[in-house]
Amino acid sequence: MNAAILSTGDELIIGKTLDTNAYWLINQLTNLNVNVVCQIDVGDVKSEIRWGLESAISHAELVVMTGGLGPTDDDLTRFVLAEMLGVELLLHEPSLRQIENFFAARNRPMNERNRVQAMIPQGAEVLDNPNGTAPGIKVSIGQCAIFCLPGVPREMKGMFDLYVKPWVLERTPQTHFFRKLHCIGIGESDLVHKIDDLVREHRSKVIFGTTANEGIISIGLAGKDKSALDALERAIQLRLGNIIFGCDDQTLPECVGALLRQRRQTLATAESCTGGLLGKILTDPPGASDYYLGGFVCYSNTLKHNLLSVPEELLITHGAVSDPAAQAMARGALMKTNADWALSVTGIAGPTGETAEKPVGLVYIGLAGKNGTQQVREFRFGSPGREVVRFRAAISALDMLRHAMSD
Repeated sequence: MNAAILSTGDELIIGKTLDTNAYWLINQLTNLNVNVVCQIDVGDVKSEIRWGLESAISHAELVVMTGGLGPTDDDLTRFVLAEMLGVELLLHEPSLRQIENFFAARNRPMNERNRVQAMIPQGAEVLDNPNGTAPGIKVSIGQCAIFCLPGVPREMKGMFDLYVKPWVLERTPQTHFFRKLHCIGIGESDLVHKIDDLVREHRSKVIFGTTANEGIISIGLAGKDKSALDALERAIQLRLGNIIFGCDDQTLPECVGALLRQRRQTLATAESCTGGLLGKILTDPPGASDYYLGGFVCYSNTLKHNLLSVPEELLITHGAVSDPAAQAMARGALMKTNADWALSVTGIAGPTGETAEKPVGLVYIGLAGKNGTQQVREFRFGSPGREVVRFRAAISALDMLRHAMSD
C-alpha cells in the first residue's frame, strides 16, 4: 500500500514550526509495512490545500492529512473536502454536543466559532476526538481513503491509533519486521565497530542502521526474515549488554522508572544547572509518582546550603561546580526525603560562567543510595549549546542510576 502525508499550516511553510507530525506519521506507517511515497506541506490557502490533496491522491491509496480542523478562518480542510466531493457541509449534532460537553467539563463557555468544527461534508465519516474539540473526517475519493486529523500532536497521535492504524492493519499483511535498540554511554562509531562482524554476518537478510540523538544511539533493524532479525538482535544484545537500555518506543526515563518500580524503591533529585529538567523527564511517563518523590532546584549557593545542607565552607573552597558539591547535594537530598536513591546535577551549561579551570560543558553528577552507594562522575560535554548540555546531563544522571540498580 502506498501512502501520502499532507500537512497544512502557514507556520510550516514559513519555517516557524517543524513538521514533527509528518515525521511521526511516516515512522508509524513504515512500521505497518506501508510505503510512504511523499510528504507535502501546504499553507492555509484553499487552492494550495486542494493542490496538495490532488497530488497526494494521484500517488497513493491512503492519505493522512493533518491540520485545518480548528474553529478559525484559516482552518479550511472541511471546506476543501466539501468542494472536491461536490457536497454541502452539514451540522453533525453528536459532534456539536461533544464539543459543548468538552467546554462544560472545563467550566468554560463555548465560543460560537467552535460550532464550525461540527460541520462535516455530507456523507463523510466522523472520527471522534477523545482529546480535543476537533473531530476528524474520513472520506474516499476514487480508490483513495483520506483521513483528516487535527494538527495538535497529542490529538493526532491518539486518533491515528484509534482509526488509521486499525484500517491499515485490516488491509496490509506484515511482510517486513522492525526493531530498535536504544543505547547510551558509547559513541556511534565505537558502537558500530563493536558489532560490525555481527552486522556483516546478517547483512543479506537484515538492514542495519544507526541514528544519534544527543547521547542516545538507536540501532535500527529491518527485514522480511523475522528469524534472521531476531538472531541478530539477540547477538547484538549479548555483545553490548548493559549499553542497551531499551527497545522500540521505550525511553530512558521509562526504563529507569520500571527498574525503580520493580525494586519498590524511590528516587529524589537535587538540581542546579539542569533547573528541574531531570525531574521533568522523570515525570514524563505516567505513574511516576510510584517511585519519584520529588526534587530540589537549588540554583544559588544559599539554597544549596539552606535546603540540602551543603556546607558553606565546602562551597567556598571547592565551588558549586565540583565533585564535593555534587556529593553533598546528593547526600542532602537523600537525607531530606528518605528516598532510596538521590541524584544530583551541578555544572556550567553556558554560554557564560566558565573559567579557565571550569569550562562550559563541565558537569558533575552525584548519586547516593540508602545502601551506602556514593558516586560522583565528571562529564565534559563541550559547548554544543545550553539546551544540549542540560539534556545530556539529565540523561547521564539517569544512566548512572540505571547502572547502579543493575550491578
